[in-house]
Amino acid sequence: MKPFNYQDLELAYHNLKKAVSYLNRIMIANNENWKEFEFETARASLIHHYEIAFELCIHAMKDYMENQLKIETVNYSTKDIFRVAVEHKMINNLNRWFEYLGVRDVTRVNNTEDIDEVFPKIQMFIIYAEEFIFGMKKRLV
Repeated sequence: MKPFNYQDLELAYHNLKKAVSYLNRIMIANNENWKEFEFETARASLIHHYEIAFELCIHAMKDYMENQLKIETVNYSTKDIFRVAVEHKMINNLNRWFEYLGVRDVTRVNNTEDIDEVFPKIQMFIIYAEEFIFGMKKRLV
């Protein structure tokens, strides 16, 4: 295990916050009336930024667990990470985060009908990701 570096963690949280901010802006833009081409571009961008933000949340949780809580997560599944995060009050709704894991699986397949169904869940993810960022920022101060 590498020594803990607050600079790396700060950069990780900065990148996570930036990804969630982009995701939120794209979600808002997606709800406006756009031409079909712009809609498809915004949709692809939304999916891309969701996947980035979701993965950054997982990495931030793992980093905090390993460096602050001294929990070895190398053999943990993503669901295990979420369970430990709830246990240590890093996140508060396990089933919601499991749902977002399912959303990520849908976005990777990129089936148009399924993606239309997950848009509202992506919108809710923004709220949960921002809560996670806020909570972790308080822990690091």
